[in-house]
Amino acid sequence: MRLSDAIGVLCAAACLMVGASVHAAPRQTGSRPPAATDTPQAATWAWSTIQRFAGLRGMVLADNGADREVYLTDYLDRGTSEVWRALKVSGSGSGTLLTPFFSSAALGSEIVGLLVAEPAGGLPRRLLVPLKDGRQLSYDQASKVLLSSVNGPCTLRGGLVSFTQADLDADGLPEQLSVCQDGQLVVHHDAQVDWTVSGVGGDWIVVGQMDDDPALEIATTAGQIVDSASRRVQWTLRGGMGWRLVMADIDGDGRQELIASDTAYQIRAFDVDSQQLKWTARTAQDIARMAVADMDLDGRLDLVYADGQWGSLHVLDAATGLAKDSIANPGWWVRGMLVADLTRDGVPDILFTSEVDGGRGPNLQLMDGAQRAMAGASLAVNGPFVGPKLGDIDGDGVPDIVLASGASGDGRILVMDSRTLQIKATSPPSGGRLSLYGATALALRDIDGDGRLDVLVATDRGGSGSVEAYGLSTRGKLQRLWRNASEPAESVFTTVELADVDGDGVAEVLAGNRVLGTNSAGRFVYAYDLATGAEKWRQQIGSWGFQPIRGVEVFDLDGNGSRELVVMVPTLGTLVFDGATRQLLSQVADDGNVLTRDGRRRLVLAQSTGHLVRLAYDDSGLRVKSRRQPVTTSIDGLSDLGRKGVWFGSDGRLWRSDQCCSVSFESLPYGAFTGRETIVLDSGMVVTGTGFGLIGFMPP
Repeated sequence: MRLSDAIGVLCAAACLMVGASVHAAPRQTGSRPPAATDTPQAATWAWSTIQRFAGLRGMVLADNGADREVYLTDYLDRGTSEVWRALKVSGSGSGTLLTPFFSSAALGSEIVGLLVAEPAGGLPRRLLVPLKDGRQLSYDQASKVLLSSVNGPCTLRGGLVSFTQADLDADGLPEQLSVCQDGQLVVHHDAQVDWTVSGVGGDWIVVGQMDDDPALEIATTAGQIVDSASRRVQWTLRGGMGWRLVMADIDGDGRQELIASDTAYQIRAFDVDSQQLKWTARTAQDIARMAVADMDLDGRLDLVYADGQWGSLHVLDAATGLAKDSIANPGWWVRGMLVADLTRDGVPDILFTSEVDGGRGPNLQLMDGAQRAMAGASLAVNGPFVGPKLGDIDGDGVPDIVLASGASGDGRILVMDSRTLQIKATSPPSGGRLSLYGATALALRDIDGDGRLDVLVATDRGGSGSVEAYGLSTRGKLQRLWRNASEPAESVFTTVELADVDGDGVAEVLAGNRVLGTNSAGRFVYAYDLATGAEKWRQQIGSWGFQPIRGVEVFDLDGNGSRELVVMVPTLGTLVFDGATRQLLSQVADDGNVLTRDGRRRLVLAQSTGHLVRLAYDDSGLRVKSRRQPVTTSIDGLSDLGRKGVWFGSDGRLWRSDQCCSVSFESLPYGAFTGRETIVLDSGMVVTGTGFGLIGFMPP
């Protein structure tokens, strides 16, 4: 079949891992465009949320040594590029958890299926990931390292439509079966073609013993049944078999029957040997997914199917098509589904993905087969994310990883243990779910003077600028400690900081905004009183305009004992104000996507041209000290960690360079927002943010 839809699973989202890292050769710098590093690296760890379309192209459950793992498809950048993830099953009963621990890099094409393959000669298991463009990827199942990428037989036939594997000749080595865009059925071993049949077609393919002859039969949703021995079409069902196809011996005669769903409102079962329709079942909704299992342990197979929009999960008697049970779906539109005993009670469970609460709820859910009730769900948070930041939030002396969701209405803060890499606290949505933009910036500062860092988050409430501060309670809960009392209309705050700007010994909460509409007062840096939340002052930045404030830094820039306020706005430039008087002292035209400080406390700009610009400030004012170009694509994130390197995000990848911008590290592509911010853990792991969460690398 095109994806394995035969088994199922659970979740409660957490961490996630990726492939091995290889040192990349240094890149030359200069005026000419630099070349890419020789060996882009895969991440060695990652944490990911589960998207609402996860499992759409397939879910597979398989043993990996003593572990049980679930593999499922997911997507990046709104489905333009797909990935696959692995999740580890642990616990039992109501304590069953499914923890993501691996994510592939962006594959650049739609995934057609996920299959676990058993190579001959005692070789390690492989995970096959065939792609719509015809490429066939092979990963080592144990380590998740990419072993090979070959152009399959459909590469030159318009691409791949459906894919499965089966041992057609009983030699112990499974053959691969592909249906190409031109309708050709190809039996092959990777790129080596064994035989073909023209005019087959079909979006779904299954293989089994469907009649009394010794050869296996191949069936597709186009309605073609091919005998694998004669390599001929032995039966054609006029009009085809619909949209989805599963196969099982539903009547106990030793032969497998086909169960096919139309795109909507009808499921049919066929006996291939007699070439007869066995039964038809009508449905109230369109049909999203099907699987076969003995759900009530009565010795008879059942058909589990999921409705599409606003539907439920249903159980039919597979032999008769008669309804047996229905389980409400708390979300709508099941995308992917697996059926298997994950709770280890001997009864099959149902793992499925759907959308809950307008995309703000958990996307991966578990239905306990024995209780016929929802038993678990993934973390209800979506990307993209801001962060990570590194700091001790709970006062145990060990730094924590902090990030926050930038999704509309879902600006949750997440705190992760930097040793175990497990989520240990999650905040309620900032802005009371009224935020249009979610979290846009983070800062870790001690706002209540208890010696522990708190989390400041920039956001909006219903389109008005908002800053909130959260602290971790003794019970391990993130609780709101502070919020600005007055919120500028038609604004979202895009930067946040806590600093004593004017040198009076009292710190202010500073927030720079982005103008959202014509009723906004304009573009300002706002200063709020830490005790009352009231606005103390505001500093206008340039004339009225929609370009956001992208950076705010406060420190003694010239070493004279007083602090300066540095603000950067695209198209306006970088400005320096006196901290006490807020008088404009200097301005340069250089701007960028990011303003930060390097390991020597100098200002650095990251630009859309791929340049890193270092600024100096002296008696003559602000000026450009150096301009380097480590890459030719836009630099969208930057973390200058001193001796630990300059880490930046560009082209959906994480990069590292030295202070002179010679590139020594380049990752594989992990999608938009990769490299926005980067931290280095005590273990040496380099962790950076992505659109779906975090990824980590162990560079040599």
